[in-house]
Amino acid sequence: MTNSINKIKLGILVSHPIQYFTPVYQQISKNTQIELVVIFRTKVGIEEYHDAGFNQKLKWDTPLIEDYTHIFLSKKTILSGFENKIVSVLLEKRFDVMIIHGYNSLTNLIAIIIAKILGTKIILRGDTRINRHNKNIVLKYSKLYLFKLFNGFLSIGTLNKKYYQSYCIEDERIFYA
Repeated sequence: MTNSINKIKLGILVSHPIQYFTPVYQQISKNTQIELVVIFRTKVGIEEYHDAGFNQKLKWDTPLIEDYTHIFLSKKTILSGFENKIVSVLLEKRFDVMIIHGYNSLTNLIAIIIAKILGTKIILRGDTRINRHNKNIVLKYSKLYLFKLFNGFLSIGTLNKKYYQSYCIEDERIFYA
């Protein structure tokens, strides 16, 4: 699982720089047994931007991309679309382990498939809860199949853990994060 210099090559794929993840990335990068590369799909949040949810312009007052290795897949400042650079990055980096934030973008789905083909262990991090109103049987079975591709799941809380359990994920594959 480790490369020739005995470091675990860890890739983290996330949509964009997020202020509360920065300290986590900085701390992981200090670990001498881990070679971390954070892969951002877009540059949303680096510069001032309009947040539709808050209906106002936002600019973070803390550096978002300092003290850890990172790659931007695109210069886009929107979250939609496919970032084809993910293919070359994964082929070049050959991570031992990847944490992938969500499965709701084509970029992430392609990353999951490529990582699996390359033999990379993949871990899903999400914040989804059980939607009792969703009766879409095709979606449910698609997720059952998709989740079989993951080696582990990072749960952000009880409701997220119950979501994974509702898809028959064993407790030993769910880790609190």
